[in-house]
Amino acid sequence: MEQDKAARSIKRGSLYFMLFIIAFTILDLASGLFFHFKGVLSVLLPEVLIWIAAILFFSINKINPLQFMRVKRFHIGSAFLVVFIGILLFPVTSFFSALSMIFFTNEISTTMYTLSGSYPYPVALLLVALLPALGEEITCRGIVLNSFDTGRPIKAILVSALAFGAFHMNFNQFSYAFVIGLIMALAVEATDSIWSSVIIHFVFNGTSTTFLYLMPKFIEFYNKLVGESGAGEVMDYTELLNQTGSATPLQMLGAAAVYLIPAMICLVLIGLLLYAIACINNRESLFSFWVSGKYKEERRQLKKIRTFYPTMIIALVLCLLMAVLVQIL
Repeated sequence: MEQDKAARSIKRGSLYFMLFIIAFTILDLASGLFFHFKGVLSVLLPEVLIWIAAILFFSINKINPLQFMRVKRFHIGSAFLVVFIGILLFPVTSFFSALSMIFFTNEISTTMYTLSGSYPYPVALLLVALLPALGEEITCRGIVLNSFDTGRPIKAILVSALAFGAFHMNFNQFSYAFVIGLIMALAVEATDSIWSSVIIHFVFNGTSTTFLYLMPKFIEFYNKLVGESGAGEVMDYTELLNQTGSATPLQMLGAAAVYLIPAMICLVLIGLLLYAIACINNRESLFSFWVSGKYKEERRQLKKIRTFYPTMIIALVLCLLMAVLVQIL
């Protein structure tokens, strides 16, 4: 009986994700081929789609969204650790991004630079940090994670991370979005609250946005010092961006090598923080379930539940095809 209930939940979540990806793909293709949405609209429309899809999911299935997505408070003492995880993600994502750029182009950098140069900082923070932190968490950690979390949190965490990486629909973002997805899903399990992943998502995107806005001011200050002292070379922000975008595979390999050790250190620290967060929230049993011999029989029973159905496979293949199309074009 429990296995039937789990199977229904996974099928429901898979169907939702497939339909969402189909709608997202249609919107993306329509935007690129016909409407050419730019700026605010290019960011807002996908977020609107996410909210509409979520509302339909909960309405059709008659599910309480707050309870299902675990919209609840968690221990305030662990909130600071959650924020710290969002900051520690930077060396980790920089490593995986540099590694992927040996083979694939960075599709998101142009959009970020355009937003930072076209809109005031509060508007960019809203578009890049707050809205995605809410919308994308509803989809991946809210609906997908909890649909697949039928007593098997590890597989649910992996599937939600795979979904999170895939729906960005480009190989460069997938490389680090999958890792971020794993960590944010673990944070949800460690706190039993979706707010933990929302905070991490907002801190990570918000810090990236803040850096883009501060960088030109830093370069301006640096050039002023160089002009006054006469020592060093003047930096040009536009030229710096162009050099970053046209880096050779060998240069990106060198960048990945530089980030490797900091990334490994940060991953270890993140793991320790997640365990500390779980302990603070009395959720440490989440970790012991998967390593203790005491639960061997329970783990064996859970393995019998199927994870991937055709609907989820179709969604992932569609994401893959779109990623190939983006890379080619």
